[in-house]
This record gives sequence, structure tokens and C-alpha cells, in this order.
Amino acid sequence: MRRWLVLLGVLAVAASAVAAYALIQTDESADQERVNSLGRSLREANAQLERANRERDLERRELDRRLRSTSEESDVTKIDRRLRGVERDVVDALDATADSGRALSRLGDRIDSISDRLTAVEDRRPGGAGQ
Repeated sequence: MRRWLVLLGVLAVAASAVAAYALIQTDESADQERVNSLGRSLREANAQLERANRERDLERRELDRRLRSTSEESDVTKIDRRLRGVERDVVDALDATADSGRALSRLGDRIDSISDRLTAVEDRRPGGAGQ
């Protein structure tokens, strides 16, 4: 009976050792699986972050390009507006010059008319230039 008790004790110890070994292996396997899972999650998160950074960089570049073109368009618009103002001023100056030329011509015609009248009046006077 002692032998049986010793044998049962040895079997119990062996079974406990096998159970402990299996438990440790299971824990290590589970821990390794968790580590692998966390590693995959980390790689996926890094990949998403890199994609987001690339997209943000592309968006920033597009905004920079649009901003530069907008400022250039704004500058062109300002220059165009100033050019139209100068064109209006030139047209106004030409019109004023033409008006002045017409006014001078009319003034010259009036002077000629007055001169002709003066000459006619002088010719009618006794002792005038015509006699």
C-alpha cells in the first residue's frame, strides 16, 4: 500500500508538473499571440498615420498652390484694373484735347469773323483804311 501511495504521490506530482508546464506554455503562447496582435495593430496604425500624413501633405501643397495662384490672380486683377483706369484717363485726355482743338478752331473762326467785321467797319468809316 505504501508503494501504491508513493506511486500515486509521484503520479500526482508528475501530473502537477505536466499541468504547470502546459499552463506556462499556454500563457506564453497567449502572451506571444497578444504581442503579435499588438505588433500587427501597431503596424496598421503606423501605416494609417503615414497615409494620413501623405494626404495632409498633398492637401497642404494643393492649398499652397491655390494660394499662390490666387495671389497672382489678385495681382493681375489689380494691374488690369489700373490699366483700365489709365486707358480711361488717356481716352479722356484725347477727348479733352480734341475738344480743345475744336474750341481753338471755333475761337480762330470767331477771331477771323471779328477781324472781318472790324475791317468792314473800318472800311465804312470816313477816312477809313479803304479810302
